[in-house]
Amino acid sequence: RDEISFNEIQKHFKTNPSNVFQTSDIVFGFNQKNLADKENIGLKIGVTPNMHLKLKLEKQGINYIEVLAKEIDQLSKSYKNISFSLIPTEIYPTGTVFDDGQLCKEILKKCAYNNVIAYSKYVDAKTTFQLIGECDIIIGSRFHSIVFALSQEIPVISIGWSHKYTELMKEFSLSEFNLSPDKLGSSELVELINKILVNKGIYIDAIVKHRKYISMENEGLFSQIKELLENE
Repeated sequence: RDEISFNEIQKHFKTNPSNVFQTSDIVFGFNQKNLADKENIGLKIGVTPNMHLKLKLEKQGINYIEVLAKEIDQLSKSYKNISFSLIPTEIYPTGTVFDDGQLCKEILKKCAYNNVIAYSKYVDAKTTFQLIGECDIIIGSRFHSIVFALSQEIPVISIGWSHKYTELMKEFSLSEFNLSPDKLGSSELVELINKILVNKGIYIDAIVKHRKYISMENEGLFSQIKELLENE
């Protein structure tokens, strides 16, 4: 789904096969825009935390839960009529594992303001897609939460540690909205939110333009798959 991953896969073949193609993530095929009216008044920001990022930062001596809660509090101080949804995208149905849902609840406990909602129960991908669609901006640390947002023409700030995050944002000409995890707690997140708000139309136009290209690419991919299956 990106050039780096594609090149890595090719290393495992003795020769470069002609029938292996690079294409965008197929989740972009689920691009039915959430057309429900947004009931919120003001600015609604979705935050998709990541359990793996928490563990990585803990090894660096960084308390991910406290830092993210402080970022939410700082944004609450900086903007009027702002609200937050903590949206988990990886939850174990049994509820016995400390997953993104548990992470959302712990972040909520640390937030100083009452403008934050934490979702923690297991839901399907369609519901997650809809919850993200209700937001004006997504602060995403889960790859497919970023895909869900871009599919619905929602500006994103990506906080990831893997090349897949930077490559995806670069594809949409949004590289400036990649925030390194070690920058959490600085002023950069507030600055990026402000940049989106000032130039929101420009960034949405960039998202719309590339999303249309990806939609056509996905249609072509599934046509190729159908043709291959029919010729088996």
